[in-house]
Amino acid sequence: DTEVLLNGFIYWGEKILKKIEGMYSFVILDKKNMEIFGYRDPFGIKPLFYCINDSFFCFSSEQIQLADLKKRLHDDLTTNKSSICEYLMYGYVPNPATFYSQINSLPPGSKFNFKLDYNKLLIKKWFHFDLFLTNSNLPKNSSLKAFENNLKNNVALHLESDVPIAIM
Repeated sequence: DTEVLLNGFIYWGEKILKKIEGMYSFVILDKKNMEIFGYRDPFGIKPLFYCINDSFFCFSSEQIQLADLKKRLHDDLTTNKSSICEYLMYGYVPNPATFYSQINSLPPGSKFNFKLDYNKLLIKKWFHFDLFLTNSNLPKNSSLKAFENNLKNNVALHLESDVPIAIM
């Protein structure tokens, strides 16, 4: 997957994102232009966390690695108290917040661009889609059927696996 993704990114650039299906988060280093690009799938299934301050920028698919790195660097890490309240209220922490004040989550369907020579981070939404069919020419029953078929196909696609599935 990684080789195909990298070669696709080299060939198509960001247009590769329209060709990818499924869950992903990935980061590309462009040495020539001194930039790092990070992308997260439209539904936010695969996480991508980042941490930035004046001296470093780091990212990971898990918060614990970033928290551990900050501790090893003797950099203060504080609990985000409002995230605890949100977790207790909703059962999750809404993006881009995390349990740590210094660590953020890249929102679903978003990308980041980090300029290495300027230590500048830019985050923007790259993916937009309409969950509901907007073709007003279709009768309501046809729209609902098309939505149902699309949902079933996407769930089936996400159940494909290279290894045996334990639970369905």
